[in-house]
Parts: sequence; C-alpha cells; structure tokens
Amino acid sequence: AEYMGKHLTALMALLALEWLDWLQLTLATTAIMYIAEFVLDIRQAQCLRSGKMPPQLEGRVSAKFRTLVLDHNMTNISANRLESTFGFIMEALVFMSGTLVAIWNWVLRHTDGHSEPLRGVAFILVVSLLSAVVKTPFHVYRIVAIEKKPLGRWALEQALVLVLSVVGGVPIVYTLLWVLAYAEHGGTMYWTLNWFFLALLSVTISDLYSTVLAPCFETLEPLPPGVLRSALERLTRQCECPVSEIYLVKGSSSTGRAHTAHNAYFQGIGTSRSIVLHSSLLEEMSTDEILGIVAHECGHVNSSHWWKALALEFACMGAFFVCCTSLLYSPSLYRSFGFSEPRIAVGLILFSYMYAPAAALMHVFKNTLSQRFEYEADAFAMSEGYDLTRPLIKLHCSNLVNFAADWAYAAYHFSHPSLTQRLHHIGMLRKKTH
Repeated sequence: AEYMGKHLTALMALLALEWLDWLQLTLATTAIMYIAEFVLDIRQAQCLRSGKMPPQLEGRVSAKFRTLVLDHNMTNISANRLESTFGFIMEALVFMSGTLVAIWNWVLRHTDGHSEPLRGVAFILVVSLLSAVVKTPFHVYRIVAIEKKPLGRWALEQALVLVLSVVGGVPIVYTLLWVLAYAEHGGTMYWTLNWFFLALLSVTISDLYSTVLAPCFETLEPLPPGVLRSALERLTRQCECPVSEIYLVKGSSSTGRAHTAHNAYFQGIGTSRSIVLHSSLLEEMSTDEILGIVAHECGHVNSSHWWKALALEFACMGAFFVCCTSLLYSPSLYRSFGFSEPRIAVGLILFSYMYAPAAALMHVFKNTLSQRFEYEADAFAMSEGYDLTRPLIKLHCSNLVNFAADWAYAAYHFSHPSLTQRLHHIGMLRKKTH
C-alpha cells in the first residue's frame, strides 16, 4: 500500500501541471474518438452494401430475408451516427459555453446549507437527467421506427428504470462522494474503499437480479413439467451446472415487440442461478436445438467465464479510480473548465468525459475476451453432442442480427463473434472431431 501510495502521489503531482489545458485535451480526444467511430461505421456500411451471401449461409437463409436483415442494420447504423454526431456537437458546446459551471452554481443556490456530498449528488442527478432528456428523441425514433415497439410500454419501462436508478443510485453516489471527500484529507489510498464497495455491490446485484430486479421488467413463470423441462434438468446435471429454477419469459408477442431479443440464458450466481427461456424459442426451435443453446450457456458456467469477466471489470474499475484520484484534486483541471475551485462531484463528471477514450480501448479488449469465451462455450456444447449450426442461424434471424461484420467494427462494438465467424469455428471443430 505504501509503495502504491508513493507512485499515486507522484502521478497526482504530474497531472497537476499548470501547462496542461484539460478542456482542449478533452475536446481533442473526444473528436478523435468521434472520427474513429465514424470511420468504423463507414467500413461496416460498405460491408453491408456488398450484398454477398456468406458461403456458410448458402441454402439456409433466403436472399429476401438477408435483405431484410441488411436493411435493418443499415438503418441502425444511420440512426446511431446521427445520434453520435448530435451528441458530439452538444458535448463540445456544453464544455465551451460553461454550461456545467452554470448548472453547478444553480445547484449551490438551491442546496444552501446542505453537505458537500449531498450537493454533489444533486449536481450529478441534474446532469444525468439533462443528458437523458437530450437523448430521448433518438431513443423514441429507434423504438418506434426501427424496433417497432409500442411507445407506451417503452415509456413505462423507462419511468421504472428512472425510479430504480434514483432509489438505488443516490445512496451509492452519496457513499462514493463521501469517501472521496474524506480521501482529500485522509490520504491517497482511500480510493480502494470505493473500488471494493462497487465490487461487492456488483456481485450482490448479480445475485439478487433474478429475484428482485428481473420481475420488474419481465414476466417470469416456471417452465411447466414436460419433455423440455426434464431434458434441461438432465442436461444441467450432466454438465454439473445446477440451477434453482427454469423460467419462461411470457408475452414476447403480446407486448407488440417486432424485434424482441429471442434467447436463452442464465441469470443469478451460485444457488440463485436459473435458466431463462424466451417463449418464442419454444415456437421456433426443437427440443434438441434449445438444449444446444443451454449447453452453450453451461459452457460459460463450467469455464468460469462470468467470474473471469467480473475480474476484468474490477481491474478496469480500479484503473478508473486510480486515474480519477490522481486528477480529482488538481486545481488546474477545474480552472480549465471554468470552475474556481475543486469540487469532487464536478471532478467525477469531468473525468468521466476525459476517460471515455481509455474506456473505449478497454472495451475493445473486453470484447476480444468475450468473443473468445463464446468460442469456448460453443466448443463445450459441441463436446456434449449438440450441433449449434441451426439454432445459431435461427437466433440471428429472429433477432435481425447481421450475419457478417467488418472485423474492426466487430472488435469495437460486438461482444459476440458474427454468425459467419461462429459457423466457421464450428466447422473447424467438426473437422477435428472427425
């Protein structure tokens, strides 16, 4: 701890250099990130416009349906680019116009006499709400025009998300700000308290999700006794992957969703782990195909992919807090953005924008690892005797997921390999076994 503390102190001194203009640096890195994403979108659009049917899908997917999938993905890219462009312009205007300073001063006037952490919570809440309002028109367009979902239900879900975010998020943010404010006077290593606090919180939420949070958004019913349930119970025992329950998500079609995600997955950890099946799977797939998908999920559990991904997430979280703590108390940071003195909540907002390029690079690494996990889970399902070719094609068709992708675009955006990549990998595994 002492060794790390010395190096952290040195890093804080380096980042406090007066010659650094953090505003210009943030604008420059944000612009570079925007241009890079724009180039990736162009590459992906060119890949989609090629119109070539992947060899692995010849005779398995009609040209008409492929055109439907391509049109859907092209529309998504256009919508995302419009939203990204508007967001980039708005961020630049907010930074250069002193809007954040005005919001902070407004919060100070209306929270006079309250503690610094409480004022910080109010500031972060206002900034978050304003950001959500700016993005709402784009989300509405995507829901109505692209996803073809009922707007009323989406609005109700968003209202519920807002309530849960405020009820659960305010105490969490208050705790983080309180610890960071104390660290300003108590030493450089207090960031580890926030790190461990969020790590413990992540595990707790994951464990409670299936019983507390999931019912708020989905109607889960136990899968009735029958051939499928018995087969799934045998499979989980065979794969040494015990589950507490097997749920069926009802109402995919009754909600009016045109492009609802059809899938099967595990939720919860340990003794609370359960299987969740979308009702559409029972209509579109055979029992063996559903078993193959669940066997894939068992592969994730057997290889401890969730825990490995969680460890990586904790490492990224630690990197965030190290860098944040190094800069959070630097007067030059706040002066660059027009603030007269350091404020912890303001620093968190500013640093979250500055950290975005580094977070994007970490996201690429996490995607690479996640794609590797998918290949390993596919191999596990194959070793259990299940051919994933047909179920994977059906899943991608049902969800209107693009069959192929530009390699750079996929590395940046996708946590799963494309369908053609997975089918190629399955073909290689089949050759090895024969």
